[in-house]
Amino acid sequence: MSAERHLSYYNFRDVFSLNGCPFCLIVEKSIIKYFDDLLYEGVNLSETAKEMSRSKGFCRIHSKVLLNFNDALGIAILYQRILQELDEDPKCMPKNIREIQNKYCPACMKEKELLERYSGIFIDFIDDFLRKFKNNGFPFCFEHFNFILDKLVTLKSSKIKDLKEIQGKNIKNLMHKLENLINSYNYHHSDRKLSEEEKKSWIDAVEIISGKNIEKKRFRK
Repeated sequence: MSAERHLSYYNFRDVFSLNGCPFCLIVEKSIIKYFDDLLYEGVNLSETAKEMSRSKGFCRIHSKVLLNFNDALGIAILYQRILQELDEDPKCMPKNIREIQNKYCPACMKEKELLERYSGIFIDFIDDFLRKFKNNGFPFCFEHFNFILDKLVTLKSSKIKDLKEIQGKNIKNLMHKLENLINSYNYHHSDRKLSEEEKKSWIDAVEIISGKNIEKKRFRK
């Protein structure tokens, strides 16, 4: 029996029309919603209090995302509890706090859950998404490409070759944009107009190698 196309499938399909690694984009979109929901109706939940107590706050990356929401009340409530625990028992603050935050950060845990969900959708409907991937012309970031590739290897999928070929073609496409951008700084080519994609190809190159930074403004309600 074939898998059914639910809302998550269509949400994922939509990001293939955007400029960027589709996995980075769908995780970003979902994490923005996670923080929206948390600050709107989740700060006073007992489950949230337990998660924040265990993690001692969000990791450094997700703390920056959280601050971008400028929700003074919600953030104050979340972090007051942590400080109150420390005030009552200073031993609650571990020396390896960064390690604890990276291990138990609720947003990191959410990202892992999202990646598993959408990688499953990608594999269930791989022909649909390979067509989107090919037409989009933008490569997966290396982290997500290797993540999907490992899953396909484990499954002994016949689509491994197709995925590698499209990824290689899309990386060459990005390299061509980078070359045009670099050449535009040479006065011999100064009369050539760059496309918007070429102008931001230097940013895309960093994000393909290191992953996309989460930006609230890109997927704001």
